[in-house]
Amino acid sequence: MADAKPKVAELHILWISEGMSCDGDTISITAASQPSIEDVLLGLVPGLPTVHLHNKCLAPENGDDFIAPFWQAARGELDAPFVLVIEGSIPNENIHDGEGYWTGFGVDPNTDQPKKLTTWIDELAPKAADELMKKEMTIVIDLGFGDGHQATMWTCDFSAEYVKINAEYRT
Repeated sequence: MADAKPKVAELHILWISEGMSCDGDTISITAASQPSIEDVLLGLVPGLPTVHLHNKCLAPENGDDFIAPFWQAARGELDAPFVLVIEGSIPNENIHDGEGYWTGFGVDPNTDQPKKLTTWIDELAPKAADELMKKEMTIVIDLGFGDGHQATMWTCDFSAEYVKINAEYRT
């Protein structure tokens, strides 16, 4: 299993933590140890593609250099597939009065105003890695316990329709 070649050679993780919460998910990945985020980013985990993490709390870049891959992905110009991670609650931009926004990320060059998180999601989500949009996928995890062990994992529906329905839900 150590010689497993990833189906995708490189993968960008576009991580936007402008959702309405703290950066707890970002901080929790820094405490992971099996594997560590350093092992993942340094390519030390067999079978994983080269991973480029774009997260404002963990990135050495800032300003225009940091946000460049997000703009490239929105234009369809990123050099490899990407997954989109949204940290925090996604605001309903349709429930406030007048102008303004709940949360933004970067400055829209067309308006010179902050670009709404929901606009980023609308632009990036349809372009995210096709592999994640399949009804079924196979994930191989080698824990080094020998051969022949397998399990089935079921996950929740996080389709566009699910997000649309829940965007109208209020507590």
